[in-house]
Amino acid sequence: MKLISIAPRADAMNATTSPPIAIFALTPPQVLLKTDPVIGAHIGVSIVNHYKDPLGMAVLFGPWQGQDLYETVHLHLNNNPKPISSEIVFSISDPVLLRLPAGLLLEDINSLHCTVERLSGNGDTSPSLTVLYDAFAPGGDEQVPGGGHSALAINATPTSVDASQAAQGVLLTLDYPHKHLYDLITVDSGGVETKHRIEPTPTNPNPDLTQPITLTLTTPHFAKDPNNPQFPIKYNVISQTNNYSGTTQLGQFNAQDHWSIPCLIDVHLDWAELLEAILQEILGENGDDPKEVDLGKMNGGPLWALIHLINTIWQAGDQIHLTFEAWLNGVMVATHDETLPIGNVPGQFSWPIPNVKVVANSQVRVKFEQIRGGKVIGVSREAQARVVGEGLPDIEDFESTPSQGASEVGQSVSTNKIKVTLTGKVHPNDSLAIARFTDPVDANGQAFYGYLAQPNGQITSLSYEVELIGRTANRLVIWIAGGNIFGNATQMNLVFRDTAGATLNFINLTVTAYQRQQQIDTGVLNGIKSIAVVVNGQVIIDRIQFL
Repeated sequence: MKLISIAPRADAMNATTSPPIAIFALTPPQVLLKTDPVIGAHIGVSIVNHYKDPLGMAVLFGPWQGQDLYETVHLHLNNNPKPISSEIVFSISDPVLLRLPAGLLLEDINSLHCTVERLSGNGDTSPSLTVLYDAFAPGGDEQVPGGGHSALAINATPTSVDASQAAQGVLLTLDYPHKHLYDLITVDSGGVETKHRIEPTPTNPNPDLTQPITLTLTTPHFAKDPNNPQFPIKYNVISQTNNYSGTTQLGQFNAQDHWSIPCLIDVHLDWAELLEAILQEILGENGDDPKEVDLGKMNGGPLWALIHLINTIWQAGDQIHLTFEAWLNGVMVATHDETLPIGNVPGQFSWPIPNVKVVANSQVRVKFEQIRGGKVIGVSREAQARVVGEGLPDIEDFESTPSQGASEVGQSVSTNKIKVTLTGKVHPNDSLAIARFTDPVDANGQAFYGYLAQPNGQITSLSYEVELIGRTANRLVIWIAGGNIFGNATQMNLVFRDTAGATLNFINLTVTAYQRQQQIDTGVLNGIKSIAVVVNGQVIIDRIQFL
């Protein structure tokens, strides 16, 4: 029997064969833009890096033992059998680049693994890579970008700190949404930085993330700025995945919102702390409650701040700088301050605060500084009181204001409560005036009006700005009347603005010739500081009530 030798076919000899993948030869995928190390997962990924590349986050896989051309690599997220990305192998020695689309990572722990599909149809699965991801940065998205992160809450107690209090400590309370274990908090107290990480300790092995963080500041924290009545304290947070506060959930970072809005306290380590002023509605009425100011008892008069001048503290020739503030709904609505000389010591110093500054339902605050030789040597505690009752109507009726005029753009007429500036005119004779009005309307006595020359009945226009002096108002009621108008009715446009110049509201109305008085009521706007007015005819403003 003859044996026949059969040679292999040439194409079979040249064909690429894929050896079987060795068990456990595959390694986990790799993420290039990662945070490493983190606690609880192999790596972390920040929001910025997850959204950085519009093509998707880069993930490398391989090379692996026996890697061959034209094999297919699949990327799987969170053990989903359906791949989120697939690529063909074009090199037997280079890793394969895959892309994880933005927005697919879930809050907390995610897993990534790859599967390799051979040309033969066989395949294998890699070990998983665990990825820690926080969908929100500490504090979350800032709703009003710029100026500090409003969700990074901060509070300091007490708010008046002398050397003794600094040694005892100032309690700082911090709280913010999207708090996580291992967040790193950096507190800046007047230029001195302090770091605190939220982590388990022997005394607190399971920190409650729903509770605020409390820290204590002591004398060294105030060392760079030991005497500052507006001492700033602020903080920022960075998560262990490297999410910075001030980052949106789509990976946009705003450095202006990285820090909290500063908390301001009064620090005076080198100054004596003086007793607070005593507030009285009626000067000399002792036994009154200093924590309450009754507008009815004031009866249109000033609020008095009394300071006892003790001869062991004060000297004749000292100066006193006093500051008054009225706060309503978290907004400062009135302020008043003066620096005055000290005469007789010992004695009693009485400071009158104008009635108009004492806003109904507000919280009023008074502080003062002792100055000697041009330097502050003492600062008082803050006197606080709530305003109750109803006072006399707060009205500007122009009756006690002397007649005056403004004929050039930029010139003003003013009272104790408002300043009116001419901002634009058409005819050279156009002007503003506070004067006694004699036309046959019911705007009797002294009033304000804008005069338009209107030659030959021509329609022109006049613009001016009414500014509230040293205060804002939450609501205005304005009494107007038609002036000496011939021809068409007047169009009057009023734009109400806040301290920053932002528009709060606007009112447009028609005023006919010799129209009897009517009221313009702004309604509650909160923080009215000025009114921009444009008229194309004469309109009298008889009075303004501030509410």
